[in-house]
Amino acid sequence: MIPRIFTAAQVLLATVVVYAAVSLFYTLALSRLGPVETASPAPAPGEPAGEDARGRPADYQRIVERNLFHSRRGGAEEAARPAPEVDLDKLKPTELKLRLWGTGVGGDGRAYAVIEDAKTREQALYRPGDTVQNASVKRIFRGRVVLNVAGRDEVLAQEEPGATARAAAPGPAAARAEATAPVRPPEPAETVERVSVSPAQAEEALANLGDLLNQATFRPHLEDGKPAGISITGIKPNAIFRKLRLRNGDIITGVNGRSIATVDDALNVFNSLSLDGPVQVQIKRRGQEQTLEYRID
Repeated sequence: MIPRIFTAAQVLLATVVVYAAVSLFYTLALSRLGPVETASPAPAPGEPAGEDARGRPADYQRIVERNLFHSRRGGAEEAARPAPEVDLDKLKPTELKLRLWGTGVGGDGRAYAVIEDAKTREQALYRPGDTVQNASVKRIFRGRVVLNVAGRDEVLAQEEPGATARAAAPGPAAARAEATAPVRPPEPAETVERVSVSPAQAEEALANLGDLLNQATFRPHLEDGKPAGISITGIKPNAIFRKLRLRNGDIITGVNGRSIATVDDALNVFNSLSLDGPVQVQIKRRGQEQTLEYRID
C-alpha cells in the first residue's frame, strides 16, 4: 500500500520532474551538436562555417519521450556537395503543421533540426535529405529550415519566445476603446476545488511515470516572454490527470503557495515537499486563478 503522504500532488509533480529530466537531456544533446550555418553572411561554397556561426538549443523545450533521437539517414554524397546561397527572407513560410524547436551541427559537420509533427505530437531529429510529412528537408540554418514541398522551397522558422504575447498586444485604437469601455466588476475570489484520490489510483500512476508522459503534454508557459508556469494540454480520455480534475489548457503555477514558474521550480518544490494534510495546487484556468486541494481517502 502506498503511504498516505504520497498524494495526487506528488503524482503531478513527479510527472513534471520527469519532464524536466527529459528536457535537460534534450538541451544538453542539442548543445553538443555545436554550431549551425547562418543565412547571412553566407560562407563560400565548400568553406566551413566561421566560429561566429554558432547556434544554441531552443530556449523553451517541450517534453519529448518517443523517437526524439530517431535521426533519419541522408546520403553521404549530399553532405559533400557545395550548397548554393539561399535568401531565406524571400521564401514563403511553410503552411505544413510543423514546429521547429532547435538546430545544430553534429561532429560529422552535418546540420540537424529538431522538428515537431503537430499531427502526431512527436519530435525527431532531421537532417538534409530527410522527409517530414510531404516535404523534404533541403537546408538547415540557425533557427530556420528550408523545406522542399512539391518542388517548391519553403521556410520553417523557429518561434521566438514572447512572439505570441507581442502579437496579442492591443494596438492604439484598441487601447482607446478599452479606456472608454465600462468598468468591469471585480473578479470573483479564487475558488478551491477539493479532490479525493484513492491510494490505488496514486499507486498505479506512480508505478509507471513514463506512461504518465504519454497521457498529456507538459510545456513551459510564457507570459510577456517570461516563464509563468507549466501548461498541460492533450490530456487523453482515461488519463490520471482527468481524475485529478485538470483540463486542457490549465497552467500549473504553484504548490502549497510556492510559485512554480519553471521546471526548476517544480524540481525544488518536489524535493522539499512536506505533506502534513491536504496539498493545494494553484492553477490558472481561462485566465482565472483556481486551487485544487488534494487528499487521499
